[in-house]
Amino acid sequence: MVKCAPLDGSGKLRYPNRQEIGACLPNLALELSELKPRIVFLLGEKVTHAVGRYFSAPLRKWDGFDYFPLFVKGVSFVSVQHPSYIHISPRGSRQRYIDGVTKVISRILDGD
Repeated sequence: MVKCAPLDGSGKLRYPNRQEIGACLPNLALELSELKPRIVFLLGEKVTHAVGRYFSAPLRKWDGFDYFPLFVKGVSFVSVQHPSYIHISPRGSRQRYIDGVTKVISRILDGD
């Protein structure tokens, strides 16, 4: 989705609208089929909802720093907070975020 990130009139990154997100999702599907990743992290709610709609998958949003992978078409999708949100979050959030992401990666790779 980052490849399709829109810029405002002054060249700064802005939030994409629903049409722009929808137009980029086939690119994601193509990359998934070509690269065959085991894990894809969905950064933030907008991306999670858009990808969930596109793949008709009931992706579950995070709960605190607990993450819930969903296996769809050979890929584990994991919805996580956007790193820019974690960057401005209270002290200690960054390490809990890292620990939560590390834990979910281990669970996926260990086959739990």
